[in-house]
Amino acid sequence: MNLMNLNDIVNYLRFHLKNLVLWTAFSVSLKCLFLILNHITSKYNS
Repeated sequence: MNLMNLNDIVNYLRFHLKNLVLWTAFSVSLKCLFLILNHITSKYNS
């Protein structure tokens, strides 16, 4: 395995890892937002 291939693999992994982290953060924040909204609406309903 030469260095160029290794470099490409590292860049590819880094790119996909960044996307994965972004998507995870996005879904977690959506979930938190949903929970907060749910909490607020249940507070108003009671």
